[in-house]
Amino acid sequence: MKKIVAMLLTAMLVLMGIGALAEETPRVGGDLVVGLGYEPDTLNVYSTHLMGDVQAMIVEGLLVPGPDMEYVPVLATEVPTVENGGIVMSEDGQTMDITYHLREGVKWHDGEPFTSADVLATWECLKNPDWDAESKDGVDDIDSIDIPDDYTVICHYNTVTP
Repeated sequence: MKKIVAMLLTAMLVLMGIGALAEETPRVGGDLVVGLGYEPDTLNVYSTHLMGDVQAMIVEGLLVPGPDMEYVPVLATEVPTVENGGIVMSEDGQTMDITYHLREGVKWHDGEPFTSADVLATWECLKNPDWDAESKDGVDDIDSIDIPDDYTVICHYNTVTP
């Protein structure tokens, strides 16, 4: 019995010491290496779901669900709502327009600016029946997209979505 207690105390002391080895200030920068059991065929988030964890580190959306499952703006400057004028319902309540204001200064990995034209191009690719995307959920709910300037996207929905 004494041996078991001694081993447990020793294990506790060793494990407590491991925490002391951690850096007080996290390092910023450097390389992140992710080990995979396969060679990825694409990093296009719409073409595969197999790379979800890796894609989540390099691909961002206009909005993402936060920890409380409420949307949080990422590439958009705010979450569109009826209250802030970002969502406009039709008079008959059957359709709606959603306006996204994009964050300025965002760049692609090649240094090119991210603009409303990129949002439109993504939607047009997803609408293409010849493109076999992993998911096209919600794409057909949008009739058209207007881009009045580089940082404004207006999606014209043919339905009302939650």
